[in-house]
Amino acid sequence: MIGTSARLLLATLAVVGGGVVTATTSDAATGPVCVGDTAVESVCVTIDPTALPGVDPTGGPGFHDCVFVGLPPCVPVDVPTPSVTFGSGSPPVVVECAGIVSPCPGNVALAGNGTIWPGLTTGGGPPQTFNLAATGFGFAGGEVGQFNCAFAGNDNIGSITQGAGSLSGSCSTPCGTISVGANYTRDVGLATVSGSVTAGCLAPSSFTGACDFVPTSPPPVTNFSLTCDLAFL
Repeated sequence: MIGTSARLLLATLAVVGGGVVTATTSDAATGPVCVGDTAVESVCVTIDPTALPGVDPTGGPGFHDCVFVGLPPCVPVDVPTPSVTFGSGSPPVVVECAGIVSPCPGNVALAGNGTIWPGLTTGGGPPQTFNLAATGFGFAGGEVGQFNCAFAGNDNIGSITQGAGSLSGSCSTPCGTISVGANYTRDVGLATVSGSVTAGCLAPSSFTGACDFVPTSPPPVTNFSLTCDLAFL
């Protein structure tokens, strides 16, 4: 998997690699151009054309000289040079990230372990109850730092490869403690999460994300690990 800096560079080059153009306030934003896999990790870049520099290929002072080609007299040479004016808009690159364990600003990466009982089976079984503890890193309330979370929830399908249910719990964040509630669906090893912050420094707000679900005990599975990428909206 390529690193975040490399993906950002690739995405930026994909947008501006065709050459710098003159930007005006009427130009529409270009992008987003995405690099990666949204089910695993990706970076999307959008360019604001009003922030790009404007280039006039012949607007510079020019290069003037007299070049000898063989014997005198010399041959006058006049070569135009470009002029560059800075854009007046906002910064040109807006980065949005998706997928599992994305370190981009605005996202929270969590990793943890949980227990689920009476246990997941290959064909599905009775409704399940689970607990999950996870720690991670991210941004909250304009501050960056560690997240420590504890959740409890229910799974209504009870299969190793399929799941759906709800969870609730709390997290200590860089801006304080928050309470959350969410619903999820799980297909094979990928769980899609959607929820809201019901109390604390980020309330009221919502969040979405994706989690990588990995059983860590034989069937009936009673232990699992989870790696999540959440984005607060």
